[in-house]
Amino acid sequence: MTPAIPRRAALAAALFAGAARAQEADWPRRPVRVVVPNAAGGAADASIRIVSERLSAVLGQSVIVDNRGGGGGTIAGAAVAGAPPDGTTFLVDNFANVVNPLVHRNLGFDYRAFVPVTQVMRMPMAVVAKPDLPVRDLPGLLALARQRPGAVSMGQSGNGTAAHLTLVLLQLRTGVTFNEVPYRGGGEVSRDLAGGTLDSAAISTAAALPLMQSNRVRVLAVTSRERSPLMPEVPTLTEAGVPDAVLEEWFGLSAPRGTPAPIVARMAEAVATALQDPVVRGRYAQLGAEPVGSRPEDYAATVEGSRAVIERIVREGNVQLN
Repeated sequence: MTPAIPRRAALAAALFAGAARAQEADWPRRPVRVVVPNAAGGAADASIRIVSERLSAVLGQSVIVDNRGGGGGTIAGAAVAGAPPDGTTFLVDNFANVVNPLVHRNLGFDYRAFVPVTQVMRMPMAVVAKPDLPVRDLPGLLALARQRPGAVSMGQSGNGTAAHLTLVLLQLRTGVTFNEVPYRGGGEVSRDLAGGTLDSAAISTAAALPLMQSNRVRVLAVTSRERSPLMPEVPTLTEAGVPDAVLEEWFGLSAPRGTPAPIVARMAEAVATALQDPVVRGRYAQLGAEPVGSRPEDYAATVEGSRAVIERIVREGNVQLN
């Protein structure tokens, strides 16, 4: 005869599992919080705010955008890593979350504490020059920099950012040395480009697009594998003669490890549905970004592929944050 205590334990486990399945089935029963690792107004913040209103409608529940800037994304990461894995808290995962473990020794948490949910969007970087610089294309910029080693300035929006790694990658693959000018953010880079203080810069296509349209910069190349549909006349780095030079910034969602797989899958489906909205897609186009909406396993592959590229750049370029 089966002892009474194990039988009660089995019954309790079955009841618990049934309650968990019921909870997953009617998810979300409470507002969903999405933690952004940047202050309001940046690309990460814009990427989720564009889709959050439509996502609220798809989920039938409020989506709250919670900005936790600072620490290169580590403050937001720590907040989500310690959150209950109940499907009420998600992290806006981005490029920095791949870079940070490679260049920071003590993050205060482990990035393996997250599970991938979906890639929201991708955005290539752009190499640009001020209009009065005597170059017409990327080979011309590289030739000028070779003639004046270390004299041609190139701005980037902060150490460890996609802009910084784009500059490192460009120098590694061409052997050209620029006068690197680090800033605290992309807004300052755009300001000095428009004002003629900087010769060139690595900036996001979101920043490059309005500057190009107002003739305040010349876009020489983009870092994506294929040309950007927003700038079809601009070649990729590969087309411009720079081999093995593909690097894209991206934003996605991750959840605390332990979040039930059905909830992860439903969140990914909800984001994909929201991203099909014409208004949402139009706003991403204005941002210079391409909406994605991938499955969790595809997003995991994207992150790992990006990690391999970034790790190589960090290692070969001896990238360090200070």
